Amino acid sequence: METIIFIQDTYRVVYRIGEFVYKKRAVGLDHEYVVGQYMNTQHNPHYVFTEEYVSSGAGGRLATRYVEGKSWYEVMKQQETYEACRALNLSLLNALAVLPITHYDLHMNNVIVTSAPNAFRFIDYGFSALPPEQWQPTPRYSEASAAALTCGIYPAVFDPGYDRMLFLLALYKQATLFRHAELLSYCAEAIAVARFDHPRFYGYEHLLTAEFIQNYRNLFYTDRMPLLAPSNLRINYSNLVLGMEKLKVLAVRWLQKEHKLTEGQALAFVTNPERNYLNKWVRLHEREVYGLLYAYKRHRIATRVLPSFEAIRAMV
Repeated sequence: METIIFIQDTYRVVYRIGEFVYKKRAVGLDHEYVVGQYMNTQHNPHYVFTEEYVSSGAGGRLATRYVEGKSWYEVMKQQETYEACRALNLSLLNALAVLPITHYDLHMNNVIVTSAPNAFRFIDYGFSALPPEQWQPTPRYSEASAAALTCGIYPAVFDPGYDRMLFLLALYKQATLFRHAELLSYCAEAIAVARFDHPRFYGYEHLLTAEFIQNYRNLFYTDRMPLLAPSNLRINYSNLVLGMEKLKVLAVRWLQKEHKLTEGQALAFVTNPERNYLNKWVRLHEREVYGLLYAYKRHRIATRVLPSFEAIRAMV
């Protein structure tokens, strides 16, 4: 059977055999399989079909149906005017309005446009979040993507507006390419008002500064699952910083006691440790750490100002 290697790097191998695409990866595919199984139940022609997940000692292998076509980005690049993209963009926006998950990675290469007019499939649910009523506190959720965990962010925070902002980023690219001044201005203003820069932190946008991530990254880096249960708590950025500072003090005291470090040495290890002294402390306090992050995320979702689907549709 024909085998085509799509991607091969340090973290994953993606290849096709016949009608199926296979992913191999050490972590994260079990979560993607759970999301894929939920998407299968929707019976929507815009969602790629997930076949099976096979776990092994070295990781796992996920199988999805192969989608024949080109990426949204490739299709856009082949057009001469924005008007040629408009019908597809409207179809995508209509499908996005009823998407039952937060995709979190819906960039222009994760939308495959097929040969039928304005037909497409959303693919790659590796970062996706299910709605809270679909959360399953099982071992399947014990693995999450390395990219999300590096930032201390598990992508199981349902946020319907996030993918809408990714759509606006894609429109911004199109407006730039085709020199569509009105659309360019609209997208730029919407992105600025929402303070949405790029999906680097998968839901925390530009609001958690690089300095914040650097200062606290070793307090909330972990290879364990952070927080499953929803919380009604909401905190603003100032309270998030205050809460993390309190946890930082506790970590310094713990390092002084457990490893006989001076206060200065312990503080240095909290922010940029040379050795993994904090693993045990993180395991003891991860619910507090992720509770703060989750509460801040909920606050941002509640206060973010986004254009409605109707407003975007009118602009498209």
